[in-house]
Amino acid sequence: MVNVSNCSNVYVRFCSHKLFACHKAFYKKRDFDFGIEKVGTSVQIVDFNNLPNGLLGITVKAESKVSLNNIIQLEDKSYLGEVLPLTEPEVDDQSLLAKYPDLIEVLVKLKEHPEIKTLKLDIDLDSADSVSYHLGNLIPLTADEKQTLLTAFDADQRFKILSKILESIRKT
Repeated sequence: MVNVSNCSNVYVRFCSHKLFACHKAFYKKRDFDFGIEKVGTSVQIVDFNNLPNGLLGITVKAESKVSLNNIIQLEDKSYLGEVLPLTEPEVDDQSLLAKYPDLIEVLVKLKEHPEIKTLKLDIDLDSADSVSYHLGNLIPLTADEKQTLLTAFDADQRFKILSKILESIRKT
């Protein structure tokens, strides 16, 4: 049995898809949720450093949307599960972006902020996915709101959610 805390890729991707797939049949009867969301993000660690409070700060770059299945908790309280890539349906980027010019305007303003510039984000303003994911990452959202965006069916649904959130922020 492989413990995720001993894996060389200790981040949201955990280890490799093959590792989880080989344990799938054995643990099928013990498939519990443990409060872990079923949709997540595979990431790449791009930097890490020691923070003044003694914690380890880790900077990651999102790679892909994934589903988490067959999650089990091991005796040492770590988790093991199957990670599968999720593919979103194609959308007409130009027509979708044309429906939400205010969201693009907010993102353009945010990416010019000095703190945001230090992140060196690769934002494609011609891609509805890129705009919606980056905007969702940069505006102040609760963890539940971010998870709602991540689990949205496609960019169109994310834009509708973001539009409502920004409207409520503007009202306060």
